[in-house]
Amino acid sequence: MERHIDQRRGPQSRRIATGGPKTVREFLAGEFPQAKARTRRQMVEFGRVSVNDVTVKSLKQVLQLGDVVRIGEKRVVPLPRGIKLLHEDDALLVIDKAAGLLTSTTPGERRPTVVALMTDYLQQSGKGER
Repeated sequence: MERHIDQRRGPQSRRIATGGPKTVREFLAGEFPQAKARTRRQMVEFGRVSVNDVTVKSLKQVLQLGDVVRIGEKRVVPLPRGIKLLHEDDALLVIDKAAGLLTSTTPGERRPTVVALMTDYLQQSGKGER
């Protein structure tokens, strides 16, 4: 496969020049051979991969000759104040919260809660579908 960096679209863009169609999964495996399959899948899930300026929804999407694939930057979202992240994976977040910070609350309560802060954090970081 021939790779060309399309400078007009930024350093993370690639123009596909292949002898035939291939899937986004195959393209990402070729571009990021050191990355785990899970990492490449998350690139798509978090909306970092687009083809011809349209966000990719599936690793099975077929790429054609001349398509431009763009890999967006990772979103770096700071944790809310008073929360320390101890562990994170696909199913679980383990945090240490500051004393006095409410975990959850009843309707009408105006003070910030861990549930609300972490929900916002996950949505801003592109992980809100968990």
